[in-house]
Amino acid sequence: MMKNLLYTIILFVVAPIIYAQQKTHQINKSFLFESKVLTGNREIWIHVPEIEKKSLENPQSVFPVIYVLDAEHNFLNTVGITQALSRANLMPNVIVVGISGLYREYDYSPTNINVDYMKTGGGPNFLTFLSSELIPYINKEFPSSNHNTIVGHSIGGMFTLYSLVENTNKVFSNYLAISPSLWWDNQSLANDWKTHLKTLKLKESKQVFITMADEAKLSNDGKAMHNQYLEFKNSVKNRSNFKIEYLDLFKEDHLSTVTPAMHYGLKFLFQNWCIDHYYNTHNFSGLKESLQNLSMIYNFNVAPDYNQLVNMGRYYYNKKEYKKAINIYEFGLESYDEGLMLNGYVAQAYLKNGELEKAKKHFNKGLEIATIKQSPMSSWFKKELTKL
Repeated sequence: MMKNLLYTIILFVVAPIIYAQQKTHQINKSFLFESKVLTGNREIWIHVPEIEKKSLENPQSVFPVIYVLDAEHNFLNTVGITQALSRANLMPNVIVVGISGLYREYDYSPTNINVDYMKTGGGPNFLTFLSSELIPYINKEFPSSNHNTIVGHSIGGMFTLYSLVENTNKVFSNYLAISPSLWWDNQSLANDWKTHLKTLKLKESKQVFITMADEAKLSNDGKAMHNQYLEFKNSVKNRSNFKIEYLDLFKEDHLSTVTPAMHYGLKFLFQNWCIDHYYNTHNFSGLKESLQNLSMIYNFNVAPDYNQLVNMGRYYYNKKEYKKAINIYEFGLESYDEGLMLNGYVAQAYLKNGELEKAKKHFNKGLEIATIKQSPMSSWFKKELTKL
């Protein structure tokens, strides 16, 4: 009877509170960053998801960072896609840093191609700017976990691949290159990169996602891009510490390709984030191991999903496997020590397991939290304590 009462209170009183806590506040701003390396300013756009630490939605207090080139065109798109994917639990909440493409032909080009209509060849300096100035600044001033992804389109996509080849064991873990300009410098860079990436030795795991739109119809350069992309697909494959995925978007043009490429690319690069199958199969040991691995990858303590963990515990409680339920609830309390449901349920499990003092401890803890929060559940905790 009282077990059903607890569930009813949680469903109609606590659930709306959880829903209310799911509001995410964004910090969106832009500022000029003065670079000594570039001897000038670059406009930086930034989005930070501000989520209450240890809320029932997500206990994240630091975030992976996505660096997106050509912010004027790609920043808001990236923010929207990351929010949609994180709501679907397909990736973590992330900081998005956009970098202005005002000097894109110079900043993103690895070599000088000696043309009179644009200045080129600033790629090496721009990579130094990212690694030695901008990223350290973001890590210092914002809640970054220093797990970094770079996203670039067109010539920005070429720079993304350049940063992979030239900066393989530093700075970035993920690379998303959207219709990269593989025609650049008579395709010499693309040819060199294919050879280099086949034998690349990595100290840390890297993931790469390359897409190509219907570029061949545009020009000879477009045909070169398309052909080089197909050669990459045929020659650069997955191996230890190196995952690479290709996506043909031949029904899209050079501009329309960005949104679908971003969506599928980020899903691939963060594919390890969704671990719902452990909850669905009640695999607690697999869940713990996966969370430990994710914490190592993303450089912060990745907590279990509160509601799904509670349900896993109830599964074993209803099977009268009280010790398993206790282990699950206690694990959850490491991340959510003020969780009313967890304290109530673990107290019940301890009581069923004959551990009276531990049951009292958690009933008292639940009552303390409920009183502070002025929750109607305080009356339930009081009634349970009077029975002991």
